Amino acid sequence: MRYSKFHECRFRRHFEKFFDWLEFNYWMFYLYGHTVSGVVIAAIDCSFIPKAGKKTFGLDKFWPGTASCNKRGLELSLLSLIDVYSERARTLVATQTPPQLGKGDGATDKYSRIDFYLEQIADCLRKLGDVAYFVADGFYAKTKARAPL
Repeated sequence: MRYSKFHECRFRRHFEKFFDWLEFNYWMFYLYGHTVSGVVIAAIDCSFIPKAGKKTFGLDKFWPGTASCNKRGLELSLLSLIDVYSERARTLVATQTPPQLGKGDGATDKYSRIDFYLEQIADCLRKLGDVAYFVADGFYAKTKARAPL
């Protein structure tokens, strides 16, 4: 009750309920960020969050491009929609990368990070129907290349 007149339990109960962020963010983009005749681009990239704790879920070693070495922390995979003409972008879905995924190209790993990223895109395919182009970082051009379905 530090910053609200409501008890913490009320917030916890509501955050435990399912909310379709993909659907919500999709409609927010089309209501407030998209021009009718605009070209839509989908973009995916990862962000790194340094973290020193021991109990945090998802804690692993990731490769932040700015550091050019493995660092301990969290990784967030972000899929966004961009309207070229209005020059607006909105997050479609943000997913935390799970720990201890294989880092290889899939030759020796059964389920790698590339598989996780492809699965994230496949989960959003129903909302990517009018996307003209798909943009990704160079990391996504690993040896493993297959259809997400």
